[in-house]
Amino acid sequence: MRIAFLTYEYPPDIAKGGIGTYVNQIAHVLAKRNHDVNVFCASPYRDLLSTETNVKVHRIKCVNPSDFNSQLLDLFTKIHELEPFDIIESPEIFGHAYLIKNKYPRIPLVVKFHMPIFLQMRLINFYTSRIVKLRYFLGALRRGRISFYGDYDRKEDIDYLVASIADACISPSISLGEILIREWKLLPSKVTKIPYPFVPPPSLLQIPIIERETKVISFIGKLNVQKGVVALVQMIKFVVSKHPDVCFRFIGEDSVYQSRKMLMSEYIRKELVGLEKNYIIKGGLEYAEVISELYDTDICIFPSIWENFPNVCLEAMSAGRAVIGSKNGGMQEMLANGCGVLIDPVKVRNGSKAIVSLLNQPKTRVQIGTKARLAVLDRYNADKIGSLIETQFTTLIRNED
Repeated sequence: MRIAFLTYEYPPDIAKGGIGTYVNQIAHVLAKRNHDVNVFCASPYRDLLSTETNVKVHRIKCVNPSDFNSQLLDLFTKIHELEPFDIIESPEIFGHAYLIKNKYPRIPLVVKFHMPIFLQMRLINFYTSRIVKLRYFLGALRRGRISFYGDYDRKEDIDYLVASIADACISPSISLGEILIREWKLLPSKVTKIPYPFVPPPSLLQIPIIERETKVISFIGKLNVQKGVVALVQMIKFVVSKHPDVCFRFIGEDSVYQSRKMLMSEYIRKELVGLEKNYIIKGGLEYAEVISELYDTDICIFPSIWENFPNVCLEAMSAGRAVIGSKNGGMQEMLANGCGVLIDPVKVRNGSKAIVSLLNQPKTRVQIGTKARLAVLDRYNADKIGSLIETQFTTLIRNED
């Protein structure tokens, strides 16, 4: 197969998110299976065609997704006319494939779900007060419109539009697929669930899984509302009352807590006055530094309000750490069958009790961590996920023929 992956993000030039990580992994997985794999991606400083371990990478110099989409059409057209592509995969976010699919409707298009913008906005505004929502409504009313805070019209959303013209959609998690089938009125038969591939680096698998009496709990992720930091801060207060020697680590970049008009790190410090010895804000760390932090971590906690398919959870599982994760989203599948502990992220008492329970059971943490590492190696390995994607692509190409 001759495959084109379209993505604004791609390492190392733009390596800020999970989309680039996913495309990098799946592109190399399929290239190893002897397919002709091309990646079209953005770069803030260079136009370049390079071959990286049998993957052809076409970098387009641009500074935003809108510019990328228009330049992408021109470059794709030039290359496709010389040697046609059999299939295209694009994320839903920013609708990279929209112009191309309209120009070449016979090329099968797969849209890979990641995290559409409308869903991101809902999560960011999760704690928006009723007063703010009422003010928004009254303001719209004064302008002669009836509009509610958070209203969403899919027909004006490029993320939806590209999914609507796709030949097939792939969701990494059952949860995201169900949400978008409902919100975007997609045919369930059009949406297939295939997880991201995940090949843990040896440095994660070399971390020993041993019984320890320490009480170090790490949160790894951006400090924002979506990741569940607001509820976690409240959990910490309860956990400290039961384990005064516990230490929580916040590892990740800071962000603004919009509802409070302050940085999330400021919110943490304000809420945890008097508990300074029980937490540390590490900030954003390089990947090697995160792995180092996992060595002496006993429990990882990811209490996201909702999350699609977080690699950070798989990384913690690969490290053999006991993970407490949100039941909302893809972690429900990752941590199933005893591979972790699931909580309702907005029920502080529920999460607090789960943390205390694991702190009290070092042997259980070892059992969970051992099972979790084996599950990652079995469920998300390159051969298994590569075969599923290959089958899906082959079927679509044959249907078009």
